[in-house]
Amino acid sequence: YVRPVLRRLRDQTSETASFYIRDGDVRVCLYRENSNHEIRHHLDEGAHLPLEHGAAGKLLLAFTGEEGSEFDEIRAQGYAVSMGERDDDVAALAVPVRKPDGTLRGTLALSGLITRFDADLKDRGVAALKAEAKKLEASLEGS
Repeated sequence: YVRPVLRRLRDQTSETASFYIRDGDVRVCLYRENSNHEIRHHLDEGAHLPLEHGAAGKLLLAFTGEEGSEFDEIRAQGYAVSMGERDDDVAALAVPVRKPDGTLRGTLALSGLITRFDADLKDRGVAALKAEAKKLEASLEGS
């Protein structure tokens, strides 16, 4: 279910697409489709990363009840943005993927070099992530 979504996101944006879940106090990259750019954000599937830094981590915190104005804003807009938080050269966007009861299943994310994440890519990326998250939620509904 997830890999075709990640491939479409990568192909639509030319950036790396990932699916993360929360596991206690870390996030885990379950699935990943790396960008075809020679210079890209690379991460291995199975990698454990902090929740406090990066779009995917902050989104996972926001949608699992973390309190504070930053997390309120993420919940209100339905996505998170990171510009050089975890790594000075990397930017990322993330949206929630929910279960039918509304609880969080995980997050879809796009990441790449910060120099490529201009306003156009952010807008296109958020729109693509939200559309693909909706499709993924529908396909996972019966699973």
